[in-house]
Amino acid sequence: MKINNAKLSWLNSHLSSATFNDIYHSSSGAIKESLYLFIQGNILVERWNVANQSDRFSVAELGFGTGLNFLLTLKTWKEQIKKPGRLFYTAFEKYPITKTDLITIYKKWPHLSEESNAFLKIYPDHTAGCHRLLIDNDITLDLHFGCASKSIDCIKAGSQLGANSWFLDGFSPDRNPDLWTFELFKKLAFHSAPGCTLSTYTSAGSVARKLRAAGFRIKKISGFGKKRHSLVGIL
Repeated sequence: MKINNAKLSWLNSHLSSATFNDIYHSSSGAIKESLYLFIQGNILVERWNVANQSDRFSVAELGFGTGLNFLLTLKTWKEQIKKPGRLFYTAFEKYPITKTDLITIYKKWPHLSEESNAFLKIYPDHTAGCHRLLIDNDITLDLHFGCASKSIDCIKAGSQLGANSWFLDGFSPDRNPDLWTFELFKKLAFHSAPGCTLSTYTSAGSVARKLRAAGFRIKKISGFGKKRHSLVGIL
């Protein structure tokens, strides 16, 4: 079943969603924001460096968007000498960006060209459901197109994600409330491994309370750029 693509606009030279009237990345710098909030916020490099070769590491993301978090995770993974044996990345996106638009967007990130070109070569058509993409011998991307809550429901209990980190990167809770419900956070906890971390740009009290009720310990950290605070947590 075909689903709707993202409707993009450029607001003061910043990429934004016409559907949610919200920007995709911080005006202070997309790449630096992603590295600070998601790669560093989940302590990925340090955790990978002490892992065993026989281990697998699972990252899951709500709101794939431009794929920037995935591209930076991929690049950071490849730069590590010591790391787990496999990386599984699972992402959920209701309104995927077209390949044509992604090509335009990726021109702004030339130092990610190796990762973005590899991804674009196997970027799937926009039918609803899970698209499994083998990025490399040790890297698998499961890209779910459609409603995140319903997509997670389609993952059988016996095939729990066992996520080691969650990137909560949907549009702001007041503009995209479906990705910030207690019911969805309970599903995240169910599909998380013990000690699973999470990070998100928002510092909304309602989001923090729902995450705590779902079983995560939550604390505020300094936000990136003009953002005063953000949230990180651990199961």
